[in-house]
Amino acid sequence: MRASRFFVQGQRLAENDRLDEALKAFEQALTRLPQMPGAHLHYALALSDAERLDEAVAAMQKAMAIEPQNAVLPMFLGHILFDHADYAGAQAWCEQSLARDPQQLRARALYALIDLAEGRVAQGYEQLQQSQSPSLSILARLAFTCGLHPPPLLYQQASSRWQSRLLLVVESHLMRAGSHVPTLADRLIHDSPQAQAMEHVNVVDRVLTPCIMTIIRLSYRLRYAAQPTQRDMWLRYAQAEAAYFSAQPETATALYEKLMASFSEPQRLEQRLYEIAYAQGDFKRAWKHWRRWVRTAASDLSPLDRLQQAELQYQVGDYEGTKASIEQMTALPWRDFRVPYYEGLCHLQAGARRQAQRCFVETTRRLNPNIVGVRLDELHRLHHAQSGSPVVDPAARPSV
Repeated sequence: MRASRFFVQGQRLAENDRLDEALKAFEQALTRLPQMPGAHLHYALALSDAERLDEAVAAMQKAMAIEPQNAVLPMFLGHILFDHADYAGAQAWCEQSLARDPQQLRARALYALIDLAEGRVAQGYEQLQQSQSPSLSILARLAFTCGLHPPPLLYQQASSRWQSRLLLVVESHLMRAGSHVPTLADRLIHDSPQAQAMEHVNVVDRVLTPCIMTIIRLSYRLRYAAQPTQRDMWLRYAQAEAAYFSAQPETATALYEKLMASFSEPQRLEQRLYEIAYAQGDFKRAWKHWRRWVRTAASDLSPLDRLQQAELQYQVGDYEGTKASIEQMTALPWRDFRVPYYEGLCHLQAGARRQAQRCFVETTRRLNPNIVGVRLDELHRLHHAQSGSPVVDPAARPSV
């Protein structure tokens, strides 16, 4: 009982990155119950996170000596070696795991991850697109057969920790490829289901906007009937708003910019210009208007505004500013995946891969639009573009 309590305590401490305390708890558990393979396993994982590779490997060897037929333990040793860039050693232990259990999906996923890490992008990507789901219930099989729900892909069946490794490998490749690679924000703006749904909303907007804008213009004419200068200014603003809501971004931008010199509420114009630039993926221009909007806005930035600012700062290469903005976000109305994602990218830019992976673990645990799949598809497109062969965009992925 005491060994179990120390074991559970060690797991919780390791989960919160309190590695020194976690290691002591695991050692206490193993002192009382040295034949506990699970304690050896988690002790090894904590040792690996603490950069004590040799001791981690020794702990895993002890666990495998206790349960020599266990197919999962060699796979975890492969993960530990992968985290320390020993890809040959990781692959050897994958083979050991699959020799004991050919259906071990996590070992197959690690094989694909090794391919990606070593630059065999097409091979790794193809493996990760496989839909292998053993032990499905009858209802699940029926849903897949009828097309009611697509079966999960191989990379979607792995844990958050494994997906964080995949995200780390993919982002490392994309970062080395340079600034011409579309960012996550680019893809989420243009390819998301929300963006596709907005096309139908825009159809309705185009029908209703003329009627609404006619009413707004009439209200301005009546309100400023005795003030012709104010009336003309607000009517020009209404014209810009009509172009904005009718999905004419270039026209709206030109009209807003002409108004800038004389308009009495410049923060409205800066906010609209920021929104247009962001929707077009022009993050440098969006950042310019954002900063002007912040200077003219009367109120302090909300946590959500801080998050938007951090995202823009990362897009324009201000990584120190990104970290500073993230640190100022004490609370958000929901657990937004962008907070740990951009924090992880900043660590990766600085070469701190271990810290980046910790952030990516949290990223993949939060509600998100399948960013691992989005970035994996981006790497696939980049690889085909560089090799000169055509590529077909993969089908939409189910959310993680």
